[in-house]
Amino acid sequence: MRIKPDFWQGADRICWLCVLMEEFIGTNSLDYAPVAMSGMASILNAPKLKQARQAIFNMRQMSLTYVTEQSVKHAVALYNDHHYCNKTKGTYEIDAQTLRFKRTDPLEDPLIAKARKILNAPMSYQLHTATVADPRQPMVVSLGQETTAVRVPINPITTPLADRRTHSLNRQPKGKIRIPLKELRDLAIEMDERESKNPERRSGSWASRFEHFDLMIPSIGKGLRKEDDTLELEGIKHLIGLPGAGKTTLLVLTAIWLGRNGYKAMFLFPSIEVARQYMAQLAFHKVKVGMLVGQSDETRRRHADNIAEAIAAGGGHGGFAHSLEGAEVFSLNCVLPAFSNADTSMWGFGYAPCEEILQGGGKKGQMKKCLCPLWTMCGRNKAPRDLIDADIWVGHVRSLDTQVPPHAIRENLRYFELIARTFDVVVFDEADMVQSVLDAYGAATLSISGSDTSIHREILEQIHNRFARGENHRLSDRDVELYSRYLAEFGNHNTSLMTAIQNMPSSRVGERYENQLLTVLRIVSDLLDGFEKYSKRDRLDDLEVKLGFSKSRALTEVWESAAYRAFYNRTGIEETDWAKADLCAQILETNRNVLEPQWQNLIKHFRRYLAEDSIKQRDKIVEEIAELFLPLCFPDRQFPTEANDVITLLVSVTFMILGYQRIVPGTRTMVAEGLIREPIVESTATPDLRKIIPENILGSFSGVKYSFKKAQTTRTTARNVELSYITFVGAPRMLMHRFYKLLEADGEQSKPAILMTSATSFLEASPAYHINAGPHYLLKPRQSENDPKRSVYRFKWIPDRERGDEPLRYSGAGELQERNLKRMVDALVRGGTTKSEIFKSIRNFDVKDGIHRKAALIVNSYEQARTIKKFLNDYHPEVGRRTKAVVRSLKDGEQPTDLHNCPVRGTWR
Repeated sequence: MRIKPDFWQGADRICWLCVLMEEFIGTNSLDYAPVAMSGMASILNAPKLKQARQAIFNMRQMSLTYVTEQSVKHAVALYNDHHYCNKTKGTYEIDAQTLRFKRTDPLEDPLIAKARKILNAPMSYQLHTATVADPRQPMVVSLGQETTAVRVPINPITTPLADRRTHSLNRQPKGKIRIPLKELRDLAIEMDERESKNPERRSGSWASRFEHFDLMIPSIGKGLRKEDDTLELEGIKHLIGLPGAGKTTLLVLTAIWLGRNGYKAMFLFPSIEVARQYMAQLAFHKVKVGMLVGQSDETRRRHADNIAEAIAAGGGHGGFAHSLEGAEVFSLNCVLPAFSNADTSMWGFGYAPCEEILQGGGKKGQMKKCLCPLWTMCGRNKAPRDLIDADIWVGHVRSLDTQVPPHAIRENLRYFELIARTFDVVVFDEADMVQSVLDAYGAATLSISGSDTSIHREILEQIHNRFARGENHRLSDRDVELYSRYLAEFGNHNTSLMTAIQNMPSSRVGERYENQLLTVLRIVSDLLDGFEKYSKRDRLDDLEVKLGFSKSRALTEVWESAAYRAFYNRTGIEETDWAKADLCAQILETNRNVLEPQWQNLIKHFRRYLAEDSIKQRDKIVEEIAELFLPLCFPDRQFPTEANDVITLLVSVTFMILGYQRIVPGTRTMVAEGLIREPIVESTATPDLRKIIPENILGSFSGVKYSFKKAQTTRTTARNVELSYITFVGAPRMLMHRFYKLLEADGEQSKPAILMTSATSFLEASPAYHINAGPHYLLKPRQSENDPKRSVYRFKWIPDRERGDEPLRYSGAGELQERNLKRMVDALVRGGTTKSEIFKSIRNFDVKDGIHRKAALIVNSYEQARTIKKFLNDYHPEVGRRTKAVVRSLKDGEQPTDLHNCPVRGTWR
């Protein structure tokens, strides 16, 4: 986290954006500010914007607010309102409609000159201000945040403690790395010798494994060339090798070579369990290795539970007297209670006040928060402490976004930035899976309404209830008054959407969209497809798909632009032109003179809807909206039967999204001022990471999801609705692709090399897993383990008897996915243990000495494993009794005879 300037804060922060656009980009308009602030390489690396690179980087460090046109316009409106209400003038005059600006004082403003200087140079890191508590003096721990929380005194600690050690930001990456393959071969022989002296340890046979493959380099037009000399790491390199080709062997040898030759390297794996296994292997071979693991309470508990389950499952006797190498880095508990003579029964398991030790010494003798002096010794913090001296780090990619503990560094930053500044190489194993994990890390989920943690409830309790019970002095601030009114309307739109869902007469629409991400584009596209079970796009050629997609986009633009204008300009006094009118008219095969009046009528209908209180009149207005919009969607064919229900849902979803987006900037301000608590958002990229990675190329993509749950009432059919808001924040996948030049825009010249390894990630047709880099190396086995001519592959498709014998499929089946999955299983097991396809294969395939193989049904999740097991128990009990589902953990009521507990994520499914 960087030190932010102490001027132009709050509503005046938009002045920083004006300085960026005027002084560094050379324009007096904020029109293109969202593009400039996107963080995309095409902007940062543009030759004409070279002088603006540092300024853009610094602006993103100060604020991520201005990445959409709407957020810029909202900031301008707040700026103008702020100075109007306070009867003051800001540094700039900004036109809210055109977004053009000019200096209030045409002479040189000292604040502008100061801002220009700040934006033009790298910004310093914030430093941690907390000091380590004096262990020789009494300390106190508060068991909660409340002022009335129980306080536990800690006696002076006389036990000798290790000195504090910290990371250094001064280390520089060494540049290009050349790893001689001969040295790796010699290293493999040495490892075999060491392991032979420890017969209790399973032999790795490293030398023979190293001779099992060749390192090949692809050359355009020349095919593959065998590399016998060195493995070079510089910039970004992608190594591909099929399972069994030797990637694990090469990675272990490379890690040991790097550790012995003074390099610092980060190895990232698909799971923490895999990282633990690598750590154990490297530690045995005398490498200084440490594990980077998330430090939140939830993450610690999850990892501890997983390692405990692995010990219990693998050691016999339920894990009694058994452990696993590396298990000690997952310690949970705090040792401070051992140094107290007071009652510590209220001290919860896992609670650790590492940064909240209270000790006297503050102003006027007050207690101040200090760092725990036992951090240098305690088991709970062994993992982050070992990293300080380790040459080789292992971990999971999401652990990169973890705060470096203040005990271990003076600067306030996260591990990904420490690694990008000081490490020599970063290895992403199974890069396709890493990319998929990072994509999911960009999806933030916020409960909007219908749950205990919803923002709707927080608003009522922290804002409206506070004002209602008399604590309304903050309403003297007109910005707070405006925010309160916005919140009230946001709550109304929540209620309208839940009412629409509850009263959806067509269950087909209501059920179809349950637990689905709803956007205007998604709903309009489904409407055009006629709500068929399968999308029509699957039966069209590329040109027809493109045309249909363009029509969906055009209709979405008509709807969203009209709703936006109606929502933000209720009176219609200041009308603006529709910039995309000609484009939409062309795509919809009509004339602008015809389409634009319809668009303007749509705006009027939306304004009437927003202003109307009568339920009957609002329903009538929605019908009029449908009568206007549906002919644009279907000019030459009949509307689907669900069309009117869809429009009802579409209207509610649209204004719920707009209502939420409008309160976001104000919510950030209120959180910063302490008026409300931070909304509870499911785990996603932290603001620090988002400031480094670019915005999503699709823009600020977001939508609504609703789900049903049974209501606690005597009405048996009653259901409650929960609303969630899902937004895709930034493009976290670019962390991996950009890591070798992550801080280049911040003036950082030295950078780590990147090595990505994978088996199947060069697949252009699969954007979620395709790695668009290289490949630069290929591992090719010298000899197959088995004769490939003896292997026969048969791919069997199963006909769907209810749908004209078309092949059953899971991918792309939409709402039919679970139904199709069960039918596939049914086709395989129909006939029981005597005549079914699956048991005939078991009886006839590769039977040796009367011992038959088993069959595995591989699915996408543990929940699907449960679904299949239940389906077999219910409809094919003879097969169900012989089937065991592999799950991560057993739920209440589940029996170990039915399900196998596999705590290692991603091992079996």
